[in-house]
Amino acid sequence: NDKDSVKKYCLALNAGDLYPLLACVITARTWESIQDGIINIRRTEQENEVLRTLAIHHYVEGLSYLFNIIPRQLLLILKTNDLLRGLEHSIGSDVHTRSFLTMSRFCIIAISEEDMKNAKEWHQKWLLRTKTSFRLFIIKVYEWWLTFKLIAV
Repeated sequence: NDKDSVKKYCLALNAGDLYPLLACVITARTWESIQDGIINIRRTEQENEVLRTLAIHHYVEGLSYLFNIIPRQLLLILKTNDLLRGLEHSIGSDVHTRSFLTMSRFCIIAISEEDMKNAKEWHQKWLLRTKTSFRLFIIKVYEWWLTFKLIAV
C-alpha cells in the first residue's frame, strides 16, 4: 500500500503515467486493492469481475501502449505469470502466490548466473553467491510466513 514505491518502481520500468495500470497487470488486482494493501485483502469474485470489465472496456488501448514501452524481459515475465495463473485457475488452485514465488526464484537465479559471467574476481563471485542465497532465503521466509498466515485464518 506504499503508492510512492509502486510509482517509483513502475516508472523505472518505463511505465510513465500508466504506473497504476502496470501495478494492476503485475498483481492482477485493482488499483484500489493495491492502494489498500493487497497483502491485507483477499481477492473477491467482485474484484475479479471489476478487473474483467475494466480490461475489456477501458484498458485495451492503455495495455497495448504499456506493452510496447516496458522492457521485453518484463513482458516475458508477465506472459509467463499469466500462463501460470491460467494453469492454477484450470486446476482449481486458489493460491496464486506459489507460482509467482517460483518464478521469482528462477528470475533471481537467472540474473545471478548472468552476473556471474561478468564477475572476474573470486570476491565478486562470492558476493554474488551470497546475495543470491540471501534473496532466495527471503523468498523462503515469505513462503513460510504465508503458510502460517493461511493456517491461522
